[in-house]
Amino acid sequence: MKMGHAKLIVTLLTLSGLTGLTAVTVFLFVPTFKDVVKLAEDISQAHAELDAQYADRKNLLSSLTKAETAHADVQRLAAQFVPAGRELDLITAVENLAAKDGAVERMTLSANEGNKGADELRENYDLTVDGAYRNVMQMLVDLEKMPTLLIAESVTLRPGTDADPSFLSVQMHGRLASPPKGL
Repeated sequence: MKMGHAKLIVTLLTLSGLTGLTAVTVFLFVPTFKDVVKLAEDISQAHAELDAQYADRKNLLSSLTKAETAHADVQRLAAQFVPAGRELDLITAVENLAAKDGAVERMTLSANEGNKGADELRENYDLTVDGAYRNVMQMLVDLEKMPTLLIAESVTLRPGTDADPSFLSVQMHGRLASPPKGL
């Protein structure tokens, strides 16, 4: 019987040792394993945040470049705008063109009523050019060559009568572009 007892004791001691080893493994390695998993998640999250920051900075630099390009483009186009208070210069330039081309012109400016269009389109103009066909056509060519942007919304042509077939009357209605804010 002593031998049966010894086998039982060895078996119990072996099971106790395995249980103890399992307990040590569970209590030492499981928390460490959980910490490793948590650190791996934190590292993945940090990588994602860094990627997002990199993309944001890249977009910011791209946006800055686009804004600088747009500002340079607007600066080049500045001559096409009629700044507030400089409308008389435009009317004088049109009168000088009419006198040079031998045409008769009438130009009136009015404020753009209502919220039609962009903020930069604050002025309406009405321009009538009368005279001989060639003179009026030359006046239109010279108007087109002017650096000022005249946005035409409607143009009406009236030819001469049988009494004066070379007569031409052109009526234009449109808007003047003002410089955008910040220019």
